[in-house]
Amino acid sequence: MSRQNQKDLADEFFAKDDTESSVDFEIAFAALLATAVITYPISNAEWLGKLAAFSVLTITLVRRIAIASPYAPVKVIMKRTIWAIEFATTVCVIILLYSLSEYLSGIYGISEILVFSITSPTLLMVLVVFQEFIFRDYLIWWYAKFDEKQNQGDKFAGLWGDIKIIAYWGSRARKDRDSWKRISKYVDTSIPDLSEIDINKKKFFGKVLIVVVGAILIGVPSIILGISSGNNFVPFALPGIVFAHDHSCYQYVAYGSNSYEEFRKPVWKLSIWAVIYMLVFLTMTEQLPIV
Repeated sequence: MSRQNQKDLADEFFAKDDTESSVDFEIAFAALLATAVITYPISNAEWLGKLAAFSVLTITLVRRIAIASPYAPVKVIMKRTIWAIEFATTVCVIILLYSLSEYLSGIYGISEILVFSITSPTLLMVLVVFQEFIFRDYLIWWYAKFDEKQNQGDKFAGLWGDIKIIAYWGSRARKDRDSWKRISKYVDTSIPDLSEIDINKKKFFGKVLIVVVGAILIGVPSIILGISSGNNFVPFALPGIVFAHDHSCYQYVAYGSNSYEEFRKPVWKLSIWAVIYMLVFLTMTEQLPIV
């Protein structure tokens, strides 16, 4: 199938019946983030937390007004505020994770940035497991995401297909009768059982390694920026920052009013955004190199 036919698979899985209800989720999510950021501020650059909290609330309010107004250019406003809500939400999440890192650093007496580098991916992964266990929707999101990647037809199509199969068989949505009724018409029901799949482990992990190297190359500009701060731990914070961004986008695709297509970015944009988030991180940790 063409990319055009496959690009909205995630949107089919998370189809919303009511746009207003979707934006209401955004309101609740923004209120939670803003309240948490103000309640648990970071010791450095506290102004950044206030700005992020104010921004996420303001942008969400603008989007809700656009939906409520019978005369507003809804599609234009919603489209043009995507990058802003994505950025403000991610910054709020990063600030919350760093606030926790500061607290743990004070207890154990180790570098706050090192704590962030370890705890942020770990906590976000715990959140992923929690969401899959309670809401049964994260692995079906992975199915859609890697199905789209597989259908691009690049040299990693086999790897994306293997990950898609693993996500399919691990998904709790597949095991629930009501959930299965919703997604069965969109998934490839001819997917073989895991026990029937003969995955060449050497090739599989070889491709995984190549993808990891590729991801590192995409992040080279932000890694160099981190190194320039003079703190050797800063570059190790990048995976947590990227994971925070990815999970923030997922929340809006799954429960908000945005589509997966609206969050998809080419490689060069990913590299630029990684630099921007690293600049934010350096600012909040007061590690920004003085030019």
